[in-house]
Amino acid sequence: MPDDTQASALLIDVGGMATTIACLTLDEPEETILWAAAPAPSSGTDAGRMTARLKRMVESFGLAGLLIAEPVLGPDPTPLDHSLLLLSAARDALSARCRTLIWPAIAGDDMEKLSRANDRVRMLSGLIVAETPGAARNRRLRIETPFLDFTDERLRELAEDLRAPAVL
Repeated sequence: MPDDTQASALLIDVGGMATTIACLTLDEPEETILWAAAPAPSSGTDAGRMTARLKRMVESFGLAGLLIAEPVLGPDPTPLDHSLLLLSAARDALSARCRTLIWPAIAGDDMEKLSRANDRVRMLSGLIVAETPGAARNRRLRIETPFLDFTDERLRELAEDLRAPAVL
């Protein structure tokens, strides 16, 4: 991603259709950075294939750029790992001077997952405010979870309505 890129949002790649649909519903794709954590070497994920897929998404949707961060998740991610991933994305969003962090996670109708994800966002928002020094504190980072309460079926229906590509 070029240093002179002006971005107002950072979109976390969660894999699958949710990221594609998030790209299709962006208000300003040309001001949005696609963000992903590199796979851990022990995860078995092909980093080259992942990077190629993400580059195709950036090009296809006219996004501002791509940022691949250091690995965060291991082969068997824990809830803490997911919090660290969100924190890492938030740090990069703030560094890029973004105003919005988009996390297209899906919890569906699992109330425990939904509650945990909402708690994660609320706590991260509080941590950002508490740990941001001085004048920079006025530059808030809004965390959006556009599909958090979606089920897989509801996401598929939206994909059909938007004519989302099955594979990029």
